[in-house]
Amino acid sequence: MVANSSFATPPVLTETDGRRKVAVVHQELALLPHLTVAENIALRHFRKGSRLFDRRTAASQAHAALSMIDREFAGTALNRLVGDLSLHEGQMVEIARALSSVPNSSCWTNRPPI
Repeated sequence: MVANSSFATPPVLTETDGRRKVAVVHQELALLPHLTVAENIALRHFRKGSRLFDRRTAASQAHAALSMIDREFAGTALNRLVGDLSLHEGQMVEIARALSSVPNSSCWTNRPPI
């Protein structure tokens, strides 16, 4: 038992807050093979009719998200077509896409790496 604990009570999140802070990555890839890695990652940031797609912004967002997973891959893969990637590389792009869609996110997994 800890007396006079200085641990803060975690904030209570509403369901809406929780949905904004959680991104799910499924086993099946949901990437568009005819687009580049950068386009696939940044596509979620460009809603239909909201603004024009900017390749520099897309590359910046994609590089930031991929760098959380693999910096070397982030430096070389942005302009590659997703259809040309291996399964492992596609999974990294899918995870980076989820990370980029949730502000201040971190990566959690429920299974160990293979």
